[in-house]
Amino acid sequence: TNGTYVMIYESAPNTGAGILRFYRATSPDAVTWTKVSGSGTNGAVMEPAVGDTNFISVPDLFLLTTGSIRMYF
Repeated sequence: TNGTYVMIYESAPNTGAGILRFYRATSPDAVTWTKVSGSGTNGAVMEPAVGDTNFISVPDLFLLTTGSIRMYF
Protein backbone atom coordinates (compact mmCIF):
# COMPACT_ATOMS: atom_id res chain seq x y z
CA THR A 1 0.00 0.00 0.00
CA ASN A 2 1.19 3.54 -0.70
CA GLY A 3 4.18 2.22 -2.69
CA THR A 4 5.28 -0.12 0.09
CA TYR A 5 6.01 -3.79 -0.59
CA VAL A 6 4.60 -6.32 1.88
CA MET A 7 6.05 -9.78 2.48
CA ILE A 8 4.43 -12.50 4.58
CA TYR A 9 6.78 -15.39 5.35
CA GLU A 10 6.65 -18.51 7.46
CA SER A 11 9.19 -19.57 10.01
CA ALA A 12 9.68 -21.81 13.01
CA PRO A 13 12.06 -19.46 14.81
CA ASN A 14 13.04 -21.57 17.80
CA THR A 15 14.51 -24.67 16.18
CA GLY A 16 13.97 -24.45 12.43
CA ALA A 17 11.27 -27.10 12.82
CA GLY A 18 8.10 -27.38 14.81
CA ILE A 19 5.36 -24.78 15.05
CA LEU A 20 5.21 -22.65 11.90
CA ARG A 21 4.11 -19.03 12.27
CA PHE A 22 3.63 -16.20 9.78
CA TYR A 23 5.67 -13.01 10.02
CA ARG A 24 5.47 -9.71 8.14
CA ALA A 25 8.08 -7.40 6.66
CA THR A 26 7.78 -4.24 4.56
CA SER A 27 10.07 -2.53 2.09
CA PRO A 28 10.06 0.74 0.13
CA ASP A 29 12.16 -0.77 -2.70
CA ALA A 30 11.86 -4.62 -2.49
CA VAL A 31 15.55 -4.75 -1.56
CA THR A 32 15.76 -3.59 2.06
CA TRP A 33 13.20 -5.21 4.39
CA THR A 34 12.06 -4.30 7.90
CA LYS A 35 10.26 -6.80 10.12
CA VAL A 36 6.91 -5.58 11.42
CA SER A 37 6.20 -7.17 14.79
CA GLY A 38 2.81 -8.70 15.34
CA SER A 39 1.17 -9.61 18.61
CA GLY A 40 2.04 -13.32 18.41
CA THR A 41 5.00 -15.33 19.66
CA ASN A 42 8.33 -13.77 18.61
CA GLY A 43 6.42 -11.06 16.72
CA ALA A 44 4.32 -13.41 14.59
CA VAL A 45 1.35 -11.89 12.77
CA MET A 46 -0.47 -15.24 12.67
CA GLU A 47 -0.13 -18.46 14.63
CA PRO A 48 -1.84 -21.83 14.18
CA ALA A 49 -4.96 -22.52 16.21
CA VAL A 50 -5.20 -25.61 18.38
CA GLY A 51 -7.06 -27.51 15.66
CA ASP A 52 -4.37 -26.69 13.08
CA THR A 53 -1.96 -29.19 14.74
CA ASN A 54 0.77 -26.51 14.92
CA PHE A 55 0.86 -26.13 11.15
CA ILE A 56 0.05 -23.21 8.87
CA SER A 57 1.93 -22.85 5.61
CA VAL A 58 2.21 -21.43 2.09
CA PRO A 59 0.80 -17.92 2.51
CA ASP A 60 -0.53 -16.36 -0.70
CA LEU A 61 -1.51 -12.69 -0.85
CA PHE A 62 -3.97 -11.14 -3.29
CA LEU A 63 -4.38 -7.40 -3.83
CA LEU A 64 -8.06 -6.57 -4.17
CA THR A 65 -9.39 -3.72 -6.31
CA THR A 66 -10.35 -1.94 -3.06
CA GLY A 67 -6.67 -1.76 -2.09
CA SER A 68 -7.08 -4.38 0.64
CA ILE A 69 -4.87 -7.46 0.75
CA ARG A 70 -6.39 -10.89 1.32
CA MET A 71 -4.28 -13.82 2.52
CA TYR A 72 -4.99 -17.50 1.96
CA PHE A 73 -2.95 -20.32 3.45
